[in-house]
Amino acid sequence: APRIPANLIDSALALGALTPGDTALYVFAPAGMGMADAFIVTTRDMVAPAGGGFKRYPMARDYSLNLRLNPDGGFLVITDPVSGVADTIYRKLAGQEQRVLLQALAAALPKDSS
Repeated sequence: APRIPANLIDSALALGALTPGDTALYVFAPAGMGMADAFIVTTRDMVAPAGGGFKRYPMARDYSLNLRLNPDGGFLVITDPVSGVADTIYRKLAGQEQRVLLQALAAALPKDSS
């Protein structure tokens, strides 16, 4: 079972990032950001900050999740497999954040996800 501190789960519930039936597998927030900016992987969805709220990406849709690198840092991008529409979740991630995020997502996401 995931070992996510209860206070993070409580905060995500209070913000509306998680619903009472969600089981969080992974929570990531870039340095200096809090739960309002967290990217969360649950057993059913990926939940990302979007316009002051959160957007859910159902795992059943097989979204493509990519970390794109540039000289100033990394971008986390989710692409809809049907429409091809890409949402940029984070626009600048430091090198260490990129490594932590890649390793954790590899462990948290189903093996057939990218």
